[in-house]
Amino acid sequence: MRRLLVITVLALFGVTAGTASAAKPPDPCALVTTTDASTVFNTTPPKPKTKPVGTTLSCTYVIKKKTMTVATSRVATQSAFDKAAKKLGFAFPISGVGADAWSVEGKTLLVWKNGIQISIAFVGIAPVVATQQSLAKSAVGRL
Repeated sequence: MRRLLVITVLALFGVTAGTASAAKPPDPCALVTTTDASTVFNTTPPKPKTKPVGTTLSCTYVIKKKTMTVATSRVATQSAFDKAAKKLGFAFPISGVGADAWSVEGKTLLVWKNGIQISIAFVGIAPVVATQQSLAKSAVGRL
């Protein structure tokens, strides 16, 4: 299961690497907090540490075998973001978050605003669209 998470996260990073700028993206743990993560897990997870992975930053919330990995990266244009999101699988738009957002097969939430991509990958949990929308809205509000 952990291997699937790593592959998913690396795929997301690979999609963004070609359009990333040299500037450091925002801290993903500050955009999606432990309090936000508790709405997904229905309990409060331990606070993670931000880790650099190539040109992205990531943090992973873990409760037993359930994980939620939040990553931030730079993607220059909304059209590049939309094109990449659609290539990852069955993607549908999520409205009402104040930014361009996609849910990919219910396992990954992608959000783009002003050149910043926020990727949230879920393993062992499948939050409903309303929960994904709430996470995206909170993260966008902190950009």
